[in-house]
Amino acid sequence: MFKDVIFDVLEAMAMNKMNVLHWHIVDDQSFPYHSKVYPDLSQKGAYHPSFVYSHEDIAEIIDYARLRGIRVMPEFDTPGHTYSWGLSRPDLLTQCYQGAHPVNGYLGPMDPSKNETYRFLKNFFNEVMHVFKDQYLHLGGDEVPMTCWSSNPDVLKLLNQLDGKPDQPINLQNNDPYMYSYEIRKVLEYYEKRLTTDLKSIGNKRPNGVRFVMWQEIMNNNVQLPNDTIIQIWQGDMGDVQRAIDMGYNVVYSTCWYLDLIEYGVKWPKYYNCDPVDTSFGYQINEKKVLGGEACIWAEYLDNENLMTTLWPRASAPAERLWSNKEVRDVEAAGKRLTEHRCRMLSRGLQVGMISGPDYCLLRVRRHDRDGERNCTGGRCYRDVIQNEKINVHVQQRGKGDCNQMMASSGSMMSTVLIVIVVLMFFIASLKVSGAKVVQVKMCRNKTILIAFLGLLVVYFMCYTSLWISVMEIKGSFEKRVKSSYPESKYS
Repeated sequence: MFKDVIFDVLEAMAMNKMNVLHWHIVDDQSFPYHSKVYPDLSQKGAYHPSFVYSHEDIAEIIDYARLRGIRVMPEFDTPGHTYSWGLSRPDLLTQCYQGAHPVNGYLGPMDPSKNETYRFLKNFFNEVMHVFKDQYLHLGGDEVPMTCWSSNPDVLKLLNQLDGKPDQPINLQNNDPYMYSYEIRKVLEYYEKRLTTDLKSIGNKRPNGVRFVMWQEIMNNNVQLPNDTIIQIWQGDMGDVQRAIDMGYNVVYSTCWYLDLIEYGVKWPKYYNCDPVDTSFGYQINEKKVLGGEACIWAEYLDNENLMTTLWPRASAPAERLWSNKEVRDVEAAGKRLTEHRCRMLSRGLQVGMISGPDYCLLRVRRHDRDGERNCTGGRCYRDVIQNEKINVHVQQRGKGDCNQMMASSGSMMSTVLIVIVVLMFFIASLKVSGAKVVQVKMCRNKTILIAFLGLLVVYFMCYTSLWISVMEIKGSFEKRVKSSYPESKYS
């Protein structure tokens, strides 16, 4: 995402009282974070060398968010979702096997069996934790392809060591490429514990320390982590919320607020009615352990051009739900508020989408480059300027030879028009005369032949001078004065 789009997201978050930007900054597809410690990660892993976030870019985004009461929490997802890391450091990823043979070019998640993996991650996250100052760091942990781990002899040796059987032989012939054993989860626990221990040692040097957020797969795989870890529920229901709390974790809930799952029709009531501490099915949830909710939007099928219109104002529905008493359930009243809020965001220059189907907003403002904004007071910017817009229209005559030359002046145009008028008048008058008078003209004895001849002459003349298409070149310019002055509205 371009930096300006992130700024717009932050503006909209502030208008909706959302206070944390969870920034999933790298993934399989691209590594746009520019690391000064490992610059090859973005040089080889980003979509393009110019599509990166420098430390200065990140500092600007964090400061922009801070001024709007928003914290920025980065996510560097490991050990899965790391394909782009391997474009510069393939040695960090696990070599996948088929039977006893490695599959050329088939690399899986981070290799947990190598000490170099942890040295690299410790150095890398030491830099990250100096760039991102927030106390919370999202470590991912979701969708780890452990079938690749189950096929790799080095990872299986590590598993044997964790089971206290270091001398047990490795049999690769019986591995199922589509399934993994329950035991391999011990390797995931080993990886996460070793990583979080290293990062805790770095975080202890920070004034506010460090706390981790992880996706619910860590809980699903029975990985034991520090109790101050936050589990983000994105696949399950209140049963998973209850389980995470029973394991001692705090929770952030997201299951019902995946806004990139586009459905036809008006779907915001579903977001509005979702309760992250729903006890209607008999669950006894400690609400103090549910820290909040998160509206998620993933960009596999979104880009700079359509992110804002897809995200907003649909994200306003979970924002109101999370800030409202759970007894507030009037969908019809909420619809009126959301429709008005859509117009409010448009009036403040954000290009947001629809919320409840066909509607209209009287006042819209286009957002301009922030460095060039004028008339800005109190965080709001208005335009009260007169813009002179010059429009030049050039029409090129079609044809060949002399016929292609345009009449260059209004005088020649008037002469041509007069000639055409005289010919037409003569043609019309000839229709009214009798046969005897036609003979007196001494041009033709037959009125029909005379009329056909004159008609042919007119058609030829019009074709020659191109009167029925573009008969002249329109040269010049005109000035259109546009005055747009936006007064204070009820949406401000």
